[in-house]
Amino acid sequence: MVVEMPHEALGGSVKLTGMPVKYELAGEVGTSLRLPPPLLGEHTREVLTELAGLSDSDVDELVRRKVVRVLPPPSAAAKP
Repeated sequence: MVVEMPHEALGGSVKLTGMPVKYELAGEVGTSLRLPPPLLGEHTREVLTELAGLSDSDVDELVRRKVVRVLPPPSAAAKP
């Protein structure tokens, strides 16, 4: 099953594979997607610092060498 979901960051919608499994949690059947997929690099800094234990300067060096892509935080992206 393919579903279409709005994606504000892309200015439109994206087609996604729907939930292949129906499950019941607290009497409610869950079959829908709630959030759009992340953008490339959206969580890179969080994953590398919080889960992999790298420092911000280590991540900055990986970005500089174009090993990873990191999106700027929304507040930084909005600045002129």
